[in-house]
Amino acid sequence: SGAFTLTVTGVNFGEPAAATLGGTAGTIVGTTTSSTLKLLVPEGTGVNKGVTVDISTQIGTSAQAFSYTAPTVSAITPAHGGTSGGFTVTVRGSNFGNAQ
Repeated sequence: SGAFTLTVTGVNFGEPAAATLGGTAGTIVGTTTSSTLKLLVPEGTGVNKGVTVDISTQIGTSAQAFSYTAPTVSAITPAHGGTSGGFTVTVRGSNFGNAQ
């Protein structure tokens, strides 16, 4: 799954709830209230993805879109190493998600 949650606010939310981001199903985490739900963002990339919430076949789509990008690697150091291992390799870049 994705590395973070997206908080969706609106009105008349309830159970059972389902949500998608750009047509891809996400997992709702935590407690859904009448005005808020938290969606675990599904893996992927994209620009201007719509958020759709389905509450017992009542469907609402966000007026505001969501965008997220793939990770990029800008540097790896050292560039090579010995076959015996035991050394640290550093990978630099952006959009790696939450540190584990």
